[in-house]
Amino acid sequence: MLTFIKSLVLFAILTYSVSATSVAAPNCGPANKVTLSDCTSALSTYNADGNGMVIQSQPSNQKSCGGCQINVYTRNGRDLRFSMRGAQEALNSVLTSCRNGYGSVSIAELLTPGQSFSPTVLSVEKGSGRNCGSYSNYKA
Repeated sequence: MLTFIKSLVLFAILTYSVSATSVAAPNCGPANKVTLSDCTSALSTYNADGNGMVIQSQPSNQKSCGGCQINVYTRNGRDLRFSMRGAQEALNSVLTSCRNGYGSVSIAELLTPGQSFSPTVLSVEKGSGRNCGSYSNYKA
C-alpha cells in the first residue's frame, strides 16, 4: 500500500512539472513576413538580471526591431516578471505555429524555488522598421 501511495505522489509531481512548463498553442493573426532575426533582436533588448529574469515596474512593454515588434503584458495588471528563456520559447512557438506571422501566446515558466513570475503574454506584431541590430542595451 505504501508503495502505491508513493507511486501516486511521484506521478502527481511529474504530471505537475510537465504541465507547468508546457507552452499553450499560440493564437495566430494574419500571415506575414516576420523574421526570427528581427524578433530575436527585439526580444534581446529587454534587460535581464543575472538570473535571466526581466523585471519591470509596469504591466506592459513593447520593443521593435526591423519588421518585428514584441509586446509583453501581464494578464493580471501586475508588474512584468518573466524569464528570458520562457520568452524565447514563446517567441519560437509563435513563429513556428503561425508560419512567421503575427500571434500571441502565454509565456510558460518553470516553477523554481525562490522565483516568482507574473502571468505574461508575448505577442508578435508588425515592427516599426527601425534597424536596431542586436544591441542588448537598446531602449525603445
